[in-house]
Amino acid sequence: MKKLIRNLFIVSILLLGLMNMSSKAASLNLIIDGNNVTKSASPIVKNRRTLVPLRFIGEALGKEVQWNNDEKSVTVSDSSNSFKLYIDSKIIDNSDGSLKFTDASPCIVNRKTYLPLRAIAELMNIGVGYDKATSTVTIDSNNFDTVSPSTTIVGLVPNQTISTKMNFTFVTSKNFAKAKLLLLNDKNEGYIQDVKTSAADALEFLPSLKDEGSKKLVLALYDEKGRVIDAAGAKINLNVLPRVTYSGVENGGFVQDELKITPDINFIASKMKATVTNLTTGKTETKDNLDPEGEFLFKPSYLDAGSYSIMLSAFDELGNEHFGETKTFTMSINPFLNITGVPKDGIIAGQVTLNAQRNFDVMRTDYVLKDPVTGAEEVIESKSYGACKFFPNINNAGQKEVFVRCIDASGKTMESEHKLVMIKGDSKLLLQGVAPGSIIHKYIDLNAVANVGVNSVNYYIKNLRTGKSKTIAENMTYGEKYRYNVSAEDEGENEIYATGNQIDAFIKGESIKFRIYTGKIYTKQPLMAKDKFLDYTKKVARREFLRTDLSGAITTAQAILESGWGQSVPVDKYTGKFSNNLFGIKGSSSNGSVTITTSEVYNNVKVTIDDKFRAYKSADESFTDHTELFFAKKWYTPFRKVMFNDQRGVYAIKRCGYATDPKYPGKLKQIIDKYNLKELDKINL
Repeated sequence: MKKLIRNLFIVSILLLGLMNMSSKAASLNLIIDGNNVTKSASPIVKNRRTLVPLRFIGEALGKEVQWNNDEKSVTVSDSSNSFKLYIDSKIIDNSDGSLKFTDASPCIVNRKTYLPLRAIAELMNIGVGYDKATSTVTIDSNNFDTVSPSTTIVGLVPNQTISTKMNFTFVTSKNFAKAKLLLLNDKNEGYIQDVKTSAADALEFLPSLKDEGSKKLVLALYDEKGRVIDAAGAKINLNVLPRVTYSGVENGGFVQDELKITPDINFIASKMKATVTNLTTGKTETKDNLDPEGEFLFKPSYLDAGSYSIMLSAFDELGNEHFGETKTFTMSINPFLNITGVPKDGIIAGQVTLNAQRNFDVMRTDYVLKDPVTGAEEVIESKSYGACKFFPNINNAGQKEVFVRCIDASGKTMESEHKLVMIKGDSKLLLQGVAPGSIIHKYIDLNAVANVGVNSVNYYIKNLRTGKSKTIAENMTYGEKYRYNVSAEDEGENEIYATGNQIDAFIKGESIKFRIYTGKIYTKQPLMAKDKFLDYTKKVARREFLRTDLSGAITTAQAILESGWGQSVPVDKYTGKFSNNLFGIKGSSSNGSVTITTSEVYNNVKVTIDDKFRAYKSADESFTDHTELFFAKKWYTPFRKVMFNDQRGVYAIKRCGYATDPKYPGKLKQIIDKYNLKELDKINL
């Protein structure tokens, strides 16, 4: 008989013309080793595959077939080997620890376990042929082909013990969209370890101590529609030997100015801790809850130069602390002093805030102007600590040097770099409390700041809709705030300005256009009842995970955190339009935007303005857009590399700039752990 096992797929396709889907194959004849067993075998076609009862075929070929009801598994064995299958799973365990893949998982039909003919042929090393004229499938246990695997993980051997992180390459003859490295339990359930789109890229396996023991390491290939088309793997024994190492300093080494540590941890860590001790003074600084895959930066005062020790530790996902090598080093620190707040173009035309950046404690800080021609100096402000608000006047006009001079705790004087600026010292009166484009609903707290002597201040407003002007306050003491309560008659576009009274003159400030709105203001609204939000979010986040591999645990935690459990969703403050925006994403989308109140700084004072946030037709759409955001922006590349893992992802999302709150990863982790959201990222193969 001609060896036909590689033609079995063609056989299945031909059978589709003879049989209806998921129906008994009445017209199909099945012959095993010369015996017609059609009536007893009852072959069926399901989901475009020809299925036959496993027990019948196995026992007909002299195999022992055992059913485990608790596991929902079937074990087929003979004197030489055995294999084990799980209902609705495509992974088959061989007794030697290797794993095979079937593209149609075993299923139960009429209390019988059915398996594709193709899988049975490969597992039992039997030949299968098809006679189209008689609609007959022939199984010959004495005639078989050895089929080489189409996909192989290079370097992975059955029953291998893995104790540290590893990289795996693979070879395949399949065309695939994604290659996923999976760590599975005995029931073929588990989590993604890495994802690649090319066989040229190595797959990273970073183990977790909570996964120790017998596991299955599987490479699964997926097509563009997310269907598994092939898989390879083996049983492994995971026995992690925790190792915490770090670069940036050598034991007994020398460090100049700052210590930058990069950790290298061979397991998934929940957090990292760094302890730095000044061996001269005994002073210890401990930083906890650090990013295990980020950087740790230590920048002491230059007066603290000397001998140090550092100890890095990491906590695994079970809460156990693992210590790295304690290293001693010598740190030499040059004093650092810099002045900030100087405009990039070097032109100071209004009020600026100057600040001193330094790495030492000071007794006094002087902010200084210097004439580069005459050398004459003027101290703008002298203080111990803090910023300096500098509003130059006509006496400061021209080209000047601006710098900061400090006296440290030992009495030593140091100066920053002298920055050359052009000062425009025209007489100015700045109005604080309102900015161009501001929307005022109830009142404005007005104040005026001048760079010339002013005794009192007047405030004026003009309604651009009616053309009516009025004085809202006269002869207010300079420096005293004035609250102007708006009214319906002020409704619409307005213009406001201030004047300052001097001894023999007055100065007029800038005119600022803004809008007054006294109508109804809509505030944030709930999406749904709080007790229903978690179930809804988990469902949609799971959908996004299956579509893109973005951790459903992270997405759910973010939705909870950003929207206050769905109870604080932005609406348009003027129209009440509901945004369905659960992640606070700014801009406009397919459903436009909503206007909400936000803030900015104008003339050194925080003021309220309007801003646009994306609006969606549904909350589901908000989830999709949130996912696409991570794929659209290049700065999220580090996050995309680990986005399938909630533990690593919460740190990466912060590292990529999604949030500025240093506690953001911890807040997400707390939500994930409390509500067991990691289950949303489970894979069943």
